[in-house]
Amino acid sequence: MLRALDDPDTAAVLAEVERFAARAVAQATPAPGQAMAAPALASLLDAARGLGLVATPGEPTELALWDDAGAARGPARSVRVLARLARAHAGVALALHREALGAWLARDLGVAPGRVVATVQGRFGLARTSLARYLAGAALDATDEALLGDVFGDGPRLATAHGDFAAVLAPRWHGGALGWACVARAELDASERPHTHGFEELTTLAFRVRAAPLAGGGDARARMSRALVLDGLGLLAIARGAAARAVAAAASHASARRQGGVVIEHHAAVQQLLASGRAALHVVDALLADAAAAPAGEATLGPTLAARAEGHVLLARATNDAVQVLGGLGYMREAGLEKALRDVNHLRAVGGSPPELALFLDTWERLRG
Repeated sequence: MLRALDDPDTAAVLAEVERFAARAVAQATPAPGQAMAAPALASLLDAARGLGLVATPGEPTELALWDDAGAARGPARSVRVLARLARAHAGVALALHREALGAWLARDLGVAPGRVVATVQGRFGLARTSLARYLAGAALDATDEALLGDVFGDGPRLATAHGDFAAVLAPRWHGGALGWACVARAELDASERPHTHGFEELTTLAFRVRAAPLAGGGDARARMSRALVLDGLGLLAIARGAAARAVAAAASHASARRQGGVVIEHHAAVQQLLASGRAALHVVDALLADAAAAPAGEATLGPTLAARAEGHVLLARATNDAVQVLGGLGYMREAGLEKALRDVNHLRAVGGSPPELALFLDTWERLRG
């Protein structure tokens, strides 16, 4: 899985993550189709923090997610870790990703607000081509300004994360520029929406960001580009892990289920469904390997957006094919595959849907030549 991203250091990290996934996560995972109980998830996240998967100020660790964002080989290690964790449990992986991205942004901005989660999208996705024009340094017209102000203004937004956090970091359009606002949990004008399309073990928080952006050093456009890369790689890696789990479950079922006196894995239609799923995983591996093989930033924004625009569609189809292998049983909650499909579809919809990502990418590439 994602072997193109391997090196000796990554292999050592993955061995540690493999033990954590196979023991702690697997033991805490409930029966197929059921959401993980809140206490079990909180305990797992504490264990993951103790392992070093989320960076702590002043305590660097080779396991910390997104600490490799600026490395020569890029954030390849973090992509591998999230994909492996998501294969064990997608909700655990997404909760860790949101928190680790928040820790990375907090360090980059020079603030230490405690446990923080980050969301990259605005009120309606990514403001279509207007955000691409802004990040590319193009002149903005009145429509761009209005759209950026609407999408990244003080209107309601959504973020899916574990509920145990101290603050939210979110992009905020203010004074003709895009920055990052940090809002303490107690000061959020927020309401919880626990029942979402997928990821029932997490909380979907509807909130408003009215605070002005933090000052923060460095280039704000470059920071937003890096955040889009890391969030995009994380979401696609988690979807990849969840889809891989579904394809494996479908293959296991097909090797044991008999129909008409024949094990169904010998039926051509079932073989086609499984082959399609496995092919999708290989294609997404190649897309992730290309996008994650260099330091996160403006140079890798295009490959990351392209990987998400194509990869999420392939993974949703692969997971749906896995459901089809089980026939009517695949749609039953007890089989577990319908939850995997909802989780994968959830990840396809956040942080920019595939059509929006394609529009963003087209504008970005044209402006940058």
